[in-house]
Amino acid sequence: FIKDEPFAAMWGDDIMIKVDKSKPTCLKQMMNYFEMYKPTAVLAASRVRREEINKYGCFEFEEKSKSKIPYQVKRLIEKPRPNEAPSLMANACRFILSSEVVDELEKKIKGKDSEIWLTDAIDRLIQNGKVVMAPPWIGSFWVPVGDPIRWLKANLLTALYTKQYRDKTKEILKNINKLQIS
Repeated sequence: FIKDEPFAAMWGDDIMIKVDKSKPTCLKQMMNYFEMYKPTAVLAASRVRREEINKYGCFEFEEKSKSKIPYQVKRLIEKPRPNEAPSLMANACRFILSSEVVDELEKKIKGKDSEIWLTDAIDRLIQNGKVVMAPPWIGSFWVPVGDPIRWLKANLLTALYTKQYRDKTKEILKNINKLQIS
């Protein structure tokens, strides 16, 4: 269905909240990198705290002096132990992928927990010499919503950054301690 066209993919339990309307969206910035450097894939990267890196894919980058491509990924590790993570740059679950990634996934090579992992397929391509980039972006921030607390945070932030909900949300937060919980 995609033939040889690159395409965008996003996980459903992560959102981007745009905070600077003058900047292009995260995906648009990624598409610009893809068009400029023609890598096999561009993945969004975001810094997280060490104690959270085990929830995400993690990037190890090529040394700047060894690569002409900015933010070139040397390895992609799915959910590493915090003390084994090569960086604190996490996969922010936005992807611009070439058909080469689909071809690799179609091999159906199973990884952790006998599942087929996109991160494993991308890392195999990297290890076989394909270029993958993981640049940061500006103008938006990433909010994973995979558990109730992060879901609540994402909804509050979305409401606070949306003009039509901002005042009502501030009022609710101001009076939250007055709510009856039964």
